Amino acid sequence: MSIPTYNMDGLRLLRCICDEMRFGILEQLSQGEMTVGQIVQKIKRDQPLVSHHLKTLKECGIVSSESRGRHVVYRISSERLSALIVQIQEAGDEINDICDSTCCAK
Repeated sequence: MSIPTYNMDGLRLLRCICDEMRFGILEQLSQGEMTVGQIVQKIKRDQPLVSHHLKTLKECGIVSSESRGRHVVYRISSERLSALIVQIQEAGDEINDICDSTCCAK
């Protein structure tokens, strides 16, 4: 019997975005590029924590950044990844509509 192989890059991507804070950051960035300060205002979390998660997302290749004067602007690194985040949001909404509280933790 052979052991099935899996797309490890896909699993790494899912592991990287499967964090409430990181997914919240990605939801904001799916609307367009933002500075750390703008993200902090939107998700109402401390700046050092947001910066830490942005660093992780950057290391995963999901987010890229660019210096503009005194600010660093972050964006999702590709349109394909941005579209994926939107699709995950929509799928979550769809599941939420059909799922009762016994099958899914909120």
